Amino acid sequence: MKHAKFITAMILLLILCGCGSLHTHTWTEPDYQTPSTCTVCGLTRGTPKPADFDTYGIKTDLKTGEPAEYHTICRYEDAETTGTVTVTDVSCGNDSGTSGYEQQTVTMTVVFNDVNSNDFGFYYNYITTDFYDIVGFETSFKYVEGTTHSFTVNYKGKDYDQCRLSVTTSGNEWVKKNDGFEKTITITWNLTVPQGYDGIVVGVRNSGLDSEGKYYIYEYYNETDFLLFRVNGHEDN
Repeated sequence: MKHAKFITAMILLLILCGCGSLHTHTWTEPDYQTPSTCTVCGLTRGTPKPADFDTYGIKTDLKTGEPAEYHTICRYEDAETTGTVTVTDVSCGNDSGTSGYEQQTVTMTVVFNDVNSNDFGFYYNYITTDFYDIVGFETSFKYVEGTTHSFTVNYKGKDYDQCRLSVTTSGNEWVKKNDGFEKTITITWNLTVPQGYDGIVVGVRNSGLDSEGKYYIYEYYNETDFLLFRVNGHEDN
């Protein structure tokens, strides 16, 4: 009878634990997408690693097709100017030509037409980083002048070291607009990342922001000087 009670108790314990066999759990380290997981039975515990953007309170407020005010500095005088930034197109899931990777493309327009930009010009500054692992992105990033840059991301516990980035910019001439003139800059990010990856963040920042001696975005981030957009893989943004 005691033996039967012991077996019953063990079965109940296995059911409660979600396991189908007696074993000692072997736990993996959590990654940015999944919590610690038993390699034998698949049971999970805890939560995934926190994303850096959550840890440091960095916001990704830009939405596709919704203009946002962009504050930056003028080119020729100690003055500020305000334009608008709009994410005009996002494409995810295209064949990258590399197994396990996909192509993601983001196009953004920057428009200036206020008095200060008309009189003194403007500066703009575009950026790329990683929602989950800012330091990992920056330290792995290899910049190559005039060509495609490379970097590594960790996705579902695996390092993908064949990620690629190229950024192109173009601008028209000043165009007559009401009582002044307007200029539009187009920025396009072309990315090769793991299939379904939702961690790339692109955007612009105030060119007057003091980042001297500061390597990572969280060291000089403030909400008023940044407009950021997170590329959510196959999902609508």
